[in-house]
Amino acid sequence: MKKKIIIVASIIIVLSIALIASAQNLAPAKIFLDGAELESDVAPVIKEGRVLVPLRVIAENFGAKVTWDGEEKAVSIITDKSKDPDLLLAKLGEALAKGEAVAAVTAWAEGVRTRNGALQYVMMTPELQAKLYEELSAGGWTTGTSSPWVKEFDVMYEETVDPATEKYTVAFTYTDSTGSTSVTKNLVTVKKVGDRWLVANIEKDFSDKGGFAVNIRFNKGLYRPEYKDLPEEIANWLNYSREIAAVQEKVYNGYRFVLITEGMKPTGGYGVEVEEIREQEGKLEVRVKRTAPGEGEMVTTALTYPFDLVIVENKELPLSFTDVDDPDKYFMSLLGIDEIDRPVVASSDWIKIFSPKPHEKVKDTISLSGVANVFEGTVNFELLTKERELLSSGFTTAAMGDWAYFEEEIPVPKGLNFDQLVLQLYSLSMKDGSKMFVVEIPLSLK
Repeated sequence: MKKKIIIVASIIIVLSIALIASAQNLAPAKIFLDGAELESDVAPVIKEGRVLVPLRVIAENFGAKVTWDGEEKAVSIITDKSKDPDLLLAKLGEALAKGEAVAAVTAWAEGVRTRNGALQYVMMTPELQAKLYEELSAGGWTTGTSSPWVKEFDVMYEETVDPATEKYTVAFTYTDSTGSTSVTKNLVTVKKVGDRWLVANIEKDFSDKGGFAVNIRFNKGLYRPEYKDLPEEIANWLNYSREIAAVQEKVYNGYRFVLITEGMKPTGGYGVEVEEIREQEGKLEVRVKRTAPGEGEMVTTALTYPFDLVIVENKELPLSFTDVDDPDKYFMSLLGIDEIDRPVVASSDWIKIFSPKPHEKVKDTISLSGVANVFEGTVNFELLTKERELLSSGFTTAAMGDWAYFEEEIPVPKGLNFDQLVLQLYSLSMKDGSKMFVVEIPLSLK
């Protein structure tokens, strides 16, 4: 089947295409599609600050045909619908149609094991497809994580609800590079749609007190839970902490969690992983492996936040942390606060603010709180007008070398005849006394 698109006006196509021209417009513009330069008999033109590109070379590289109707003065782009990914998925679903309920569940589970989002998708009812489309397709139809991964699965019959509805338990066994394993159970409902059985609903079965599969098995002193299985409180703790490079521990429902966060990194290619936990000299040595991209290595050009979260088997002995490649490496910790239990609302590299929130309405006082790791442990603050006129100033104490919690009540001057303020926080440079790690928070007066 083919469809025809008539274009009567100028067209700008932006889809994985980069246009590069010299700053002085001395070199001709170039067209790149997914990183590869396209050859064209008509060069792009830079005119009045816009880049005009030839339509034919771009459309044809997407597999389309371009024609010109001189009488109508119209450009036609004809695409081959047989290459439509949605149609291909539908045809794949027809090809994999299962006439038995257990076969449909098994095919879906195999998609989970192989991280094949397309296979999972085509084994679902249209309603479940609509619900999970974004989740399954987001990573190029690759689901799950590289570690831990699904080693194997078992499908167990549960009940027949009616002639067109059955339920099964699917037990996935996960493992990772340490050999640690765990079992996560899903309750899967399948329904008969026409002559096909399709997955209609998926429920996670967390049957123990901590919200994890019952069959946790420790290896080398630790167990690494999968992110999707985390209780909300633990997931929030991780998310609140991710931009703060530190080690933390937290006891939740009898489990001893250890979280190592590396803070914000400029690209992909960074990582951190607990390799093993050893008991020695009355302590637990947490042996940590850090990775970073090598020179010239291709990496994702996006901010990343490496972390590792494990459950420690020993619940009593104190922890010490060792970098396996650099034994002298220091792991920063928290002082004055047990854990990062609230979101960071404003930040610089070494000053993280919990309150006030940007644009928060204040009246008599401003409640300032956060954590910092700065020179001499001093966090300075200034209360400014939006024109940057100084109203008041002061400081509060955090720490240097570790992250320390601070809080301060900052009075709002009386008799102000405007409604906008700026709270500025910063550290002073050890070298020249200049402001460093500045955080600015706009505020409104009630």
